[in-house]
Amino acid sequence: MTYILKRLAEPSSWAGLAAIISAAATAAATKDPQAIGALAAGLAALLLPEARK
Repeated sequence: MTYILKRLAEPSSWAGLAAIISAAATAAATKDPQAIGALAAGLAALLLPEARK
């Protein structure tokens, strides 16, 4: 649960969530491979932590 809360505090997670929603709708409607790739990228943005310097 802590992992999820930490990810939700990062801006990239919100951008990833928006990409997931958009790409999922496009992929479901058109089966476009680019939409499926965007969906995977959105999942990565949502799940991976941002790099800290």
